[in-house]
Amino acid sequence: MPKKKNATILIIDDDQGVLDSYRLLLEREGWNIFSASTSKKALSTMRTFQIDIVLLDMRLGEESGLDIGEIIIKRFPGVRVILLTAYPTFEIAIEATKRGFFYFLEKTSPTEIILDKIREAARMGETSGKKLSDRKQKNCLRFITICKHSLITDQIRNISDENLCLDYSMNFKSVKEIVRTGFQKETDLAMICASCIFTSLENSMLSIKEIYTLFPFIKIIVMNENFSDDEKAQFLKMGIKGFFNSEMNSSEIEKALLVIRTGGIWAERKILNLAIEPDITQISRILANHDISYDLSRREKEILKTMVLGIRNRDIADRLYISEKTVKTHINRIFKKLGVDSRVKAILKAKDENLV
Repeated sequence: MPKKKNATILIIDDDQGVLDSYRLLLEREGWNIFSASTSKKALSTMRTFQIDIVLLDMRLGEESGLDIGEIIIKRFPGVRVILLTAYPTFEIAIEATKRGFFYFLEKTSPTEIILDKIREAARMGETSGKKLSDRKQKNCLRFITICKHSLITDQIRNISDENLCLDYSMNFKSVKEIVRTGFQKETDLAMICASCIFTSLENSMLSIKEIYTLFPFIKIIVMNENFSDDEKAQFLKMGIKGFFNSEMNSSEIEKALLVIRTGGIWAERKILNLAIEPDITQISRILANHDISYDLSRREKEILKTMVLGIRNRDIADRLYISEKTVKTHINRIFKKLGVDSRVKAILKAKDENLV
């Protein structure tokens, strides 16, 4: 039997000390290591050698790691790029996810966490060809779980592969962990364990909105919940596709997933009826907000709209023929007027209150 091929990793950083320390750490793990201190050298190495994983610094001289990584992802399909930064932000994580990065990690993360993510990238590389073939043949349902224990995976473990092909990516212990790791993979479904993730109705709704921000077209299933009928109806209005309880066996879950996969909703009839009833309070709020502009100027409304569309500051500046510095000034004013402190919160508020 031929010896299993170890992953080949390219480390890109303009700090020689960082390159040396990562090389020493990763070679001890048995991986084949290359290094580069410039984007030119990195691309030359990738054209010459078969690289499986790239560890890329967020800032490489005057160049952006986001831009370099995007070039690598487009030119070398199948390479898993992990972005490392000393100054992580939610906005950077979202941008890395949009551009196709495999993970997003803080440089000061514990060594074992960094190694775990590299091992995960290596494992996914080994099976990606087979999984892609299986998905083409069976049209698998790709999903993630968000849970602090193994309850969800225990429930779905025995589902028959003949009727429903499930392509499981990984489990996250929180929505913040998805952002922190920069997870990027085509995903159809998210199964959330309400009993260990949601602490309140308000918290759960915010978490769901964050998931939709990360994966706009994802289907969400809430499992092991204890919400009232009215609260479940509110979830359905947000786009939730079903509620699974801990007593459902594999056969029942399989049936429910087949319904959801074809565009249906898995919920009791009375919950569905509540969800489609006119919500006078909600209608009143929307009508009231219709005339509320938060004193946003025409230019600020234009910029808020581009933010909702996911356009970067540099591209906003190009579209509106203004400097990137001016864009940032407008965005800070928008934050102040909306009473928010981040881009994501501004986008969510704009969507909730139909501001654009």
